[in-house]
Amino acid sequence: SLATGAPVIVGACIRRAVNLGVVRFIVHTEHQIARLGECAQRTVYVYLDDRSPLVLGNRRLKVVGLHSDVDDSAGALEWAAAAERLLCRTPLLKTCGSPIHRIMLSGGPTDIWLNDEAPQLTAIVNAVDDALRDGCERWQVARPAVTLTPAAETSKVLVRSMPAA
Repeated sequence: SLATGAPVIVGACIRRAVNLGVVRFIVHTEHQIARLGECAQRTVYVYLDDRSPLVLGNRRLKVVGLHSDVDDSAGALEWAAAAERLLCRTPLLKTCGSPIHRIMLSGGPTDIWLNDEAPQLTAIVNAVDDALRDGCERWQVARPAVTLTPAAETSKVLVRSMPAA
Protein backbone atom coordinates (compact mmCIF):
# COMPACT_ATOMS: atom_id res chain seq x y z
CA SER A 1 0.00 0.00 0.00
CA LEU A 2 1.28 3.46 -0.79
CA ALA A 3 1.99 5.64 2.19
CA THR A 4 -0.27 8.55 2.93
CA GLY A 5 1.33 11.85 3.73
CA ALA A 6 2.76 14.90 2.04
CA PRO A 7 2.32 14.70 -1.76
CA VAL A 8 6.04 15.33 -2.41
CA ILE A 9 7.08 12.46 -0.10
CA VAL A 10 4.43 10.12 -1.51
CA GLY A 11 5.45 11.07 -5.05
CA ALA A 12 9.09 10.30 -4.29
CA CYS A 13 8.12 6.93 -2.77
CA ILE A 14 6.07 6.07 -5.84
CA ARG A 15 8.89 7.02 -8.22
CA ARG A 16 11.40 5.00 -6.20
CA ALA A 17 9.12 1.93 -6.10
CA VAL A 18 8.50 2.10 -9.85
CA ASN A 19 12.23 2.53 -10.54
CA LEU A 20 12.94 -0.54 -8.37
CA GLY A 21 10.55 -2.59 -10.51
CA VAL A 22 7.46 -2.73 -8.29
CA VAL A 23 4.48 -3.36 -10.57
CA ARG A 24 1.55 -3.81 -8.11
CA PHE A 25 0.21 -0.99 -5.96
CA ILE A 26 -2.75 -0.20 -3.74
CA VAL A 27 -3.81 3.37 -4.43
CA HIS A 28 -5.87 5.61 -2.19
CA THR A 29 -5.91 9.06 -3.81
CA GLU A 30 -6.14 10.82 -7.14
CA HIS A 31 -2.62 12.18 -6.57
CA GLN A 32 -1.19 8.65 -6.17
CA ILE A 33 -2.95 7.53 -9.35
CA ALA A 34 -1.64 10.54 -11.29
CA ARG A 35 1.89 10.06 -9.96
CA LEU A 36 1.92 6.37 -10.87
CA GLY A 37 0.75 7.27 -14.38
CA GLU A 38 3.60 9.78 -14.71
CA CYS A 39 6.31 7.43 -13.41
CA ALA A 40 5.29 4.16 -15.03
CA GLN A 41 7.32 3.23 -18.08
CA ARG A 42 5.41 -0.03 -18.49
CA THR A 43 2.12 -1.45 -17.25
CA VAL A 44 1.51 -1.09 -13.52
CA TYR A 45 -1.24 -3.09 -11.85
CA VAL A 46 -3.32 -1.33 -9.23
CA TYR A 47 -5.79 -2.25 -6.55
CA LEU A 48 -8.19 0.60 -5.89
CA ASP A 49 -8.79 1.33 -2.24
CA ASP A 50 -12.44 1.46 -1.19
CA ARG A 51 -12.27 5.28 -1.18
CA SER A 52 -10.08 5.88 -4.22
CA PRO A 53 -11.33 7.44 -7.45
CA LEU A 54 -11.65 5.44 -10.65
CA VAL A 55 -8.70 5.05 -13.00
CA LEU A 56 -9.81 6.05 -16.48
CA GLY A 57 -7.90 6.63 -19.69
CA ASN A 58 -4.40 5.70 -18.58
CA ARG A 59 -3.10 2.79 -20.60
CA ARG A 60 -0.15 2.23 -18.25
CA LEU A 61 -2.39 1.64 -15.23
CA LYS A 62 -4.43 -1.53 -15.18
CA VAL A 63 -6.96 -2.00 -12.40
CA VAL A 64 -6.76 -5.60 -11.25
CA GLY A 65 -8.72 -5.45 -8.04
CA LEU A 66 -10.16 -3.64 -5.07
CA HIS A 67 -8.72 -3.32 -1.57
CA SER A 68 -10.10 -2.37 1.83
CA ASP A 69 -8.58 -1.99 5.26
CA VAL A 70 -11.00 -3.67 7.67
CA ASP A 71 -11.65 -2.28 11.14
CA ASP A 72 -12.34 -5.65 12.69
CA SER A 73 -13.75 -4.25 15.95
CA ALA A 74 -17.15 -5.68 14.96
CA GLY A 75 -15.56 -9.04 14.14
CA ALA A 76 -16.58 -11.11 11.14
CA LEU A 77 -19.51 -8.80 10.34
CA GLU A 78 -17.14 -5.93 9.53
CA TRP A 79 -15.19 -8.18 7.15
CA ALA A 80 -18.45 -9.07 5.38
CA ALA A 81 -19.49 -5.41 5.18
CA ALA A 82 -16.12 -4.45 3.69
CA ALA A 83 -16.40 -7.20 1.06
CA GLU A 84 -19.87 -6.02 0.13
CA ARG A 85 -18.76 -2.36 -0.12
CA LEU A 86 -16.05 -3.37 -2.57
CA LEU A 87 -18.30 -5.68 -4.52
CA CYS A 88 -20.89 -2.94 -5.08
CA ARG A 89 -18.21 -0.93 -6.97
CA THR A 90 -17.57 -3.73 -9.46
CA PRO A 91 -20.52 -3.11 -11.84
CA LEU A 92 -19.40 0.51 -12.41
CA LEU A 93 -15.79 -0.52 -12.93
CA LYS A 94 -16.89 -3.22 -15.36
CA THR A 95 -18.90 -0.63 -17.30
CA CYS A 96 -15.80 1.61 -17.41
CA GLY A 97 -13.71 -1.20 -18.90
CA SER A 98 -12.06 -2.50 -15.72
CA PRO A 99 -13.72 -5.76 -14.74
CA ILE A 100 -12.72 -6.71 -11.21
CA HIS A 101 -11.46 -10.23 -10.64
CA ARG A 102 -9.80 -9.77 -7.23
CA ILE A 103 -10.67 -8.35 -3.83
CA MET A 104 -8.14 -7.95 -1.01
CA LEU A 105 -9.23 -7.36 2.58
CA SER A 106 -6.64 -6.46 5.25
CA GLY A 107 -7.36 -6.22 8.94
CA GLY A 108 -7.05 -7.54 12.41
CA PRO A 109 -3.97 -8.17 14.46
CA THR A 110 -1.31 -10.45 13.03
CA ASP A 111 -1.51 -12.79 16.03
CA ILE A 112 -4.92 -14.20 14.96
CA TRP A 113 -3.27 -15.21 11.69
CA LEU A 114 -0.12 -16.68 13.26
CA ASN A 115 -1.48 -18.22 16.47
CA ASP A 116 -3.94 -20.59 14.85
CA GLU A 117 -7.11 -18.75 15.84
CA ALA A 118 -9.14 -21.13 13.65
CA PRO A 119 -12.64 -20.33 15.02
CA GLN A 120 -12.17 -16.58 14.49
CA LEU A 121 -10.66 -17.02 11.02
CA THR A 122 -13.37 -19.50 10.03
CA ALA A 123 -16.04 -17.00 11.09
CA ILE A 124 -14.37 -14.29 8.96
CA VAL A 125 -14.10 -16.56 5.92
CA ASN A 126 -17.73 -17.69 6.23
CA ALA A 127 -19.02 -14.13 6.65
CA VAL A 128 -17.05 -12.89 3.61
CA ASP A 129 -18.18 -15.90 1.58
CA ASP A 130 -21.86 -15.26 2.43
CA ALA A 131 -21.54 -11.54 1.61
CA LEU A 132 -19.90 -12.26 -1.75
CA ARG A 133 -22.44 -14.91 -2.71
CA ASP A 134 -25.37 -12.59 -1.91
CA GLY A 135 -23.70 -9.54 -3.49
CA CYS A 136 -22.73 -11.32 -6.70
CA GLU A 137 -26.31 -12.46 -7.12
CA ARG A 138 -27.70 -9.01 -6.30
CA TRP A 139 -25.38 -7.07 -8.66
CA GLN A 140 -25.09 -9.80 -11.30
CA VAL A 141 -21.29 -9.86 -11.26
CA ALA A 142 -18.82 -12.73 -11.35
CA ARG A 143 -17.40 -13.82 -8.03
CA PRO A 144 -13.91 -12.36 -7.53
CA ALA A 145 -10.96 -14.17 -6.01
CA VAL A 146 -10.45 -12.99 -2.43
CA THR A 147 -7.31 -12.49 -0.37
CA LEU A 148 -7.55 -11.97 3.39
CA THR A 149 -4.49 -10.61 5.21
CA PRO A 150 -3.58 -9.11 8.58
CA ALA A 151 -3.64 -5.33 8.86
CA ALA A 152 -0.70 -3.69 7.12
CA GLU A 153 0.37 -1.80 10.25
CA THR A 154 0.52 -4.92 12.42
CA SER A 155 2.38 -6.76 9.66
CA LYS A 156 5.00 -4.00 9.52
CA VAL A 157 5.51 -4.25 13.27
CA LEU A 158 5.92 -8.02 12.99
CA VAL A 159 8.47 -7.74 10.17
CA ARG A 160 10.49 -5.12 12.07
CA SER A 161 10.54 -7.26 15.22
CA MET A 162 11.70 -10.46 13.54
CA PRO A 163 15.35 -11.33 14.22
CA ALA A 164 17.72 -11.31 11.28
CA ALA A 165 18.73 -14.73 9.94
